[in-house]
Amino acid sequence: MITYIKLKVKLFVLVAVVYTLVGLLGEVVLEYLLPQEYFGLFPAISIFYLVMGLILTFSLDHFRKTSPDKLMHIFMLMKMIKFFCTILFLLFYVTREPEVKMQFSITLMCNYFIYTFLEMYIYFLYNKKITVNKNKDATKE
Repeated sequence: MITYIKLKVKLFVLVAVVYTLVGLLGEVVLEYLLPQEYFGLFPAISIFYLVMGLILTFSLDHFRKTSPDKLMHIFMLMKMIKFFCTILFLLFYVTREPEVKMQFSITLMCNYFIYTFLEMYIYFLYNKKITVNKNKDATKE
């Protein structure tokens, strides 16, 4: 039991650190290497995906316990929800700041693909660790 709590805390920290680093890297690239493409609310993208990533992480952990046989369907559903939330975020921001809509749109969608890849990889590692722990627990009995 305590192993899963430690694992969840490690997963939370991993997601937060990776998303923060990617966001900071993106900000540095846009601000210093491509200053003409930088816009003031760029950090909002990283915060949006950090929140979405944490929601996805804890939701999938919850559904892994309650209905593990439907986990892949739930994972895909969560990806669709994330995509629709991204589109809503895009529409909301573009209506508020129309002068940066092209930069924001491109940056948001690039971040969408980066964060989606990272989520899949992190969740793969998490499931692998869960499986290893289950196998260790089964051999102890």
